[in-house]
Amino acid sequence: MLVQFLKKEKFRWLKLSLLYLILSFLLMFPLLGTPGFFGGWDQSFHLNRIVDLTANLRHLHPISFINTTAFSQIGLAVNTFYPYLTLLPFAILHLIIPSLTLSVNLGLTALLFTNFICAHIAMTRFTKLAYQDNSVNRPIIFAIAYGLSGYYIFNLIVRFDLGECLVMMILPIFAVGLYDILLGDWRHWYWFVFSATTIAYSHLLSTVIIAFITVIIVLCSFFKMDHRRQRLLTLCKSSLFILINTLFLLIPLITTASKVDVTSPKLGSLSKQAMSGFSAFVLSTGNVINPKEATHGVNLGIIILASILICTICFKRLSKLGKKMYICGMFAFFLCTFFFPWKFFDHTPIRILQHPWRLLIFVNLFMAGCLSDFLTQLNKRTWQIVSLILMITVTFSTIFIYTSRTELKYPTARLEKLTMQTKYMDYEPVKSHSYLNKIEKHQGTIDGRKYVFNERTPLPDGMLYHIPLASHEQKLDVPFLDYGNLTVSAQNIRLPSHVSKRGTLCSSVPANSNSISIHYQTPVSFKIAAAISFSGILFYFYLWFKFRTKE
Repeated sequence: MLVQFLKKEKFRWLKLSLLYLILSFLLMFPLLGTPGFFGGWDQSFHLNRIVDLTANLRHLHPISFINTTAFSQIGLAVNTFYPYLTLLPFAILHLIIPSLTLSVNLGLTALLFTNFICAHIAMTRFTKLAYQDNSVNRPIIFAIAYGLSGYYIFNLIVRFDLGECLVMMILPIFAVGLYDILLGDWRHWYWFVFSATTIAYSHLLSTVIIAFITVIIVLCSFFKMDHRRQRLLTLCKSSLFILINTLFLLIPLITTASKVDVTSPKLGSLSKQAMSGFSAFVLSTGNVINPKEATHGVNLGIIILASILICTICFKRLSKLGKKMYICGMFAFFLCTFFFPWKFFDHTPIRILQHPWRLLIFVNLFMAGCLSDFLTQLNKRTWQIVSLILMITVTFSTIFIYTSRTELKYPTARLEKLTMQTKYMDYEPVKSHSYLNKIEKHQGTIDGRKYVFNERTPLPDGMLYHIPLASHEQKLDVPFLDYGNLTVSAQNIRLPSHVSKRGTLCSSVPANSNSISIHYQTPVSFKIAAAISFSGILFYFYLWFKFRTKE
């Protein structure tokens, strides 16, 4: 009876979801049993964010603009400059599961599972739109090839760039949503708005890159559009919704940046960061995920490399759409490498890209689509199954080898060092940069004399410092970064304050005070932006629900 139940068409999604869930746990099994972290490239940065969000949730305070529990507890405004709401699922998991290692690794497993689901949904829609069939094989092949691509697994396991992983997760939905507006059924604009909003709330740099690529795609598609006026109006309407939905992110960022000159992420040479032939091909053949290798170990991965080789050899077997995806994927790959003359852009605004290999997200997208096109056109079930098994086996072996042979830099007993500070800081006030080492060690002054503020209690968007009792007024320079909007109080009396030469907060406290309280006062403009964004998101979901009901 159970077999008959599962054979029914309407339970296909249940079976596929179960397949992707089992696959996610199978692949992440070596990591789930690891008692600590490997200290990946961005691991410290994102773990600090998760710990800070978790502490805020414990105080029922999910919205914050500065970080006070983590990042050395100096009031760094990471949340203002780096989107954080899409990290809330990780914080909720850590709230439920005390073990940071287990909760984060379960979060990574859930992220891999969601990546499979999003890729499958996107290709299912694209199959109906572009191929005009209901093939199940194409979405499955695409989901697994895209989800297990070397660059995604590298970001997930080694580099630990959660922002870019979240962007890659939703990118297929975004691509199909844009296709719907430009060449498909523009009434399905909801996917485009949902995915673009999610991208913006995950990683700002990727948002800028994807927005730039989108403009190019719109211009290239202009003369191919039918119902051009309606499609362009839909695109404008969608863009307006995205803008409204992200005001909560944009207004604090723009307002704070206009008041305080902050350090931005380090911009190196694009030409030096481009992938070499060695990293592009040799490292990819071994699915290498060693950050000590050339260009930090970033490479295509053996699955996408195999896709390129197979689709190059069998180009004539590809469908018309498959050939277009191949050309787009190869062009994106060319942009990732030193073959493109990046040296001419080293001193232009394009430097914000930082690393040309960031464009591997598009290589993964198009080449996974190209591989699914080839294997579906081949129409040999055995070959398809063997290909999927090989992809899964290679990825599991890679993760197993990495977790078993890589040094565990931060076992459970040493996690505090990894989750309370980071190897590098961004977004601190420029005037604080040369003093940052002392600020991180909580060095300040009381009446001009050096004092280490070790007795402190972090609060959501604030800090309580305990100070020596004195019978006279004391002048304090506390190791707390001042981005403006800070209120200071002692003995329930609000105190005047100003910014020190090192970008920290200075204030005088009355006699007989044993503590000073600092709190970030959320500006009215931030609250208005949040209200508009929340209302816009609610209205968007209302329209989507109404459309789905009619459909």
